[in-house]
Amino acid sequence: MKIRYTFRVEGTFRLAKSRDIVLPDQNAILTPVLSTSRILKALSLTFPLGEPFELPTFRASAEPSIAAEIEIPLAPHQDSASECARRIEAYLSPLGVTAIDTEQPGVKWIPESEEDRRRLSLISMSSEPGVPDGAHPVWRDAVLKKASRLPAPDTALHAQLGFFRSGWAQIKRFRYVEAYFLLFFFIEGLFGQGKIKTKPLEASFLASTELLNAILYAQAKRTSQRKQMDEWANLSAAEAVKKLITLRGFIAHNSSKRKEKWHPDEQSTHAADTMFLLDVATQIVTCRLWGERAEAMPAFPTVADEERLAFDRFLSN
Repeated sequence: MKIRYTFRVEGTFRLAKSRDIVLPDQNAILTPVLSTSRILKALSLTFPLGEPFELPTFRASAEPSIAAEIEIPLAPHQDSASECARRIEAYLSPLGVTAIDTEQPGVKWIPESEEDRRRLSLISMSSEPGVPDGAHPVWRDAVLKKASRLPAPDTALHAQLGFFRSGWAQIKRFRYVEAYFLLFFFIEGLFGQGKIKTKPLEASFLASTELLNAILYAQAKRTSQRKQMDEWANLSAAEAVKKLITLRGFIAHNSSKRKEKWHPDEQSTHAADTMFLLDVATQIVTCRLWGERAEAMPAFPTVADEERLAFDRFLSN
């Protein structure tokens, strides 16, 4: 049995031909996948699976809406494959490769005998980065109708909404560090009063009742269980402001003399920080755009059906 990992590649790097490359140090075969114009679109790494090995299994789901559950074992050699892909990304970045998706590779099990085929219940799997469309709430047309009739956002907010939308788009791709920067730019542009240094910026943030209320709202969203796991929920508003600014400085600089660093391939390290900032920014946007309707608007991005319907009825009145 063999296992193959396929990584999506973005960029304009072109290759003369596609042929297998043997990697003896990893006991693997590297295969480039090219477009018709010979642009590198994906990289596949194939490894032999030595006995014993685990395979994916299916089982019936207890949820009526779910056809079946798939149990995926820890994928052998995935760390080696991802590390190889990161190394290639680094060396080819000056030559046109802009990104290799090392977090969400496609996985394929390749049988080499009849016994292997008999054991396989799943041959291949892949996933797209982001949240499935079906996970988002479905709104009635009253929301769109009301949005089309509301006045245009004020100039200052309209300029900053681009950062908010871009930050949300990065979160859907699980790019939490990039999202944090964009969402921070959003609140900095609205409440920073032109300050960029830590102390003056902190004073500007603390002077905004609107920002402090949004922070309190984001903290209140966290359930008692999340409060035990989420340090943001247990900070005062002033402490949260200080931490938001401190984290901005930590991410923005990469001094070789600093012991603690962050790595662009370890985005999940700052997932909780970014999701808290998203809650803060979303509350600001909601209140500014929907005004008094914001109180009737259900929590975002998780929306219960009864809450959504109550808001739909509110809009229809």
